[in-house]
Amino acid sequence: MALSLSLSTIQQSNDNTILRIVDNTGSYSSTNITGWGTPNTALSTIDGSTNELTITVTITNSSNESVTYDPIDVYDYLGHAPSDVDDLIIYITPNLLLSSGTALGAEDDELPDGWYDIEYSLDVISTGANISTYEVQILVDGIVRNKIYDMLLNIPRRAYESTPYRIYTHNWRDLTYPLYVRSLFDAMVAYVTPARKNEILEMLNLVERLTL
Repeated sequence: MALSLSLSTIQQSNDNTILRIVDNTGSYSSTNITGWGTPNTALSTIDGSTNELTITVTITNSSNESVTYDPIDVYDYLGHAPSDVDDLIIYITPNLLLSSGTALGAEDDELPDGWYDIEYSLDVISTGANISTYEVQILVDGIVRNKIYDMLLNIPRRAYESTPYRIYTHNWRDLTYPLYVRSLFDAMVAYVTPARKNEILEMLNLVERLTL
């Protein structure tokens, strides 16, 4: 069998500025016959002139507006051909996502919440022929998630400190509203599949408006 690209689970940093993308193709062996290396494509051929390994990101926001950013060339990102599968760790930040020459943001800016389609592709530079492509979809939700955490942290202590000897008059909205928004968020992320894309984006739009 030929090389078959794969990625590990994509992770978002706690400050919402980075997506960590890790190759999961592995090295060729008798138990991984679709991995990198002879008789399949060697990592050394990702050299800026033979084969091109790219990551292409399309972001769809909660208003269902999509932008496909320019492919990120892994050779250019690393500055050299990868010598080992452990080299294939890419940290996607807003400054790497270019559309018509304009970056999504600065390196330390937050990545926008939304539906991310990620294409990991290996192509022959001279002909454009595709060797392998792996596609994955994820929901990025760090901005609203942290806003909900802040709402929960800001629940007044008097909402849960009442005792028979010290009675407080509750404003129940202070307690129930954050829990309501959190429940909507939990429902949104409970089952993320391409079939639920539109439903998830509608829920994200609602949660964004409730956390303004």
